[in-house]
Amino acid sequence: MSRERILFIGRDGTIVEEPHDSQVDTLQKLRQLPGVVPALLELRQAGYRLVLISDPDGLGTPPLPESALREAQDFLRTLCRAGRTASIRRITKETSIEVEVNLDRPAPVAISTGIAFFDHMLEQVARHGGFSLQLECKGDLAVDEHHTVEDCALALGQALREALGDRAGIRRYGQAGVPMDEALASVHIDLVTRPYLVYNVPAATGQAGGFDVDLAEQFFRALVTSLQATVHLSLSYGSNQHHILEALFKAFGRAFGEAVTVDPRIAGPLSTKGVL
Repeated sequence: MSRERILFIGRDGTIVEEPHDSQVDTLQKLRQLPGVVPALLELRQAGYRLVLISDPDGLGTPPLPESALREAQDFLRTLCRAGRTASIRRITKETSIEVEVNLDRPAPVAISTGIAFFDHMLEQVARHGGFSLQLECKGDLAVDEHHTVEDCALALGQALREALGDRAGIRRYGQAGVPMDEALASVHIDLVTRPYLVYNVPAATGQAGGFDVDLAEQFFRALVTSLQATVHLSLSYGSNQHHILEALFKAFGRAFGEAVTVDPRIAGPLSTKGVL
C-alpha cells in the first residue's frame, strides 16, 4: 500500500522573511525568500503534499484579528498548491501535437514543428516570456503550413490557459515594445477570459525564412481564442519581414511574462467582479 508523502513547512524564515515586528499580517509585509517558488515546485513534482504551518503570537486577539492575517495566508497557500504547469495532447487528422508548459520555470525550451522559422518564433515567445515550453508537432506539411501553425496555436493556448488556472494573484496586464533593427513592435495583453485580438500590422505577403508571413495573424488569432485573452499587436514601422515577425513574437512573450507574474499584493483575481 502506498503512503502519501506530506511535508509540513513553517512559514516565517522558510518561505517568507520575518518582518521587524514578527507579524506577516498584510501583503505589504510579505517578502518571499529567494528560490522559494522553484523549491516548492520541485517538492510537488517529487510527490509531496505541502502543508503550511503558521502560529502567529496573539492570533485572535484585538491587536491581531484573524482577518488581518487572511490575505497573506491565502497567497502563501497558493504558492503551496501545485505549480502552474500543463500538458496537452491534441490529435486530429491533420496534426499530432504534444505541449508541456511550466510558467514558473524558464527551462527547458524545446520546439519541433517541422517549420524551422516557426520553431524560432515560438522559442522567442518562451525565452522572452520566461517560461518553459516543450512542443512537438507532426503535421501535414505536404499540404501546407496552415494546419500546423493554427493547431500549434490552439494547443499552446489551451496549455497556457490550464496552467494559469483561476488566474488569481497575477498582474493580469502586460505590455512590451521591442525593436528589431528598423522594425518596432508593441504588444498589450489583458488576461481576462474574453478572447479579442487586434492585429494592427500592415498586410504583407511573401515569406520570412521560408515561413508564409500572413500565417502570423492566423497564429495569434487562434492563440488568443484558445488562451482566452485580449491581445493588441501593433507595428509602428518596419520593412524587413523577418525583423517584423521576430519583434512581434518577442514582444508578445515579454508582455505575457509580465501579465502572468505572481504579485503578493494581489489577492484573488485582479478584478472588482471577483473573477476574470
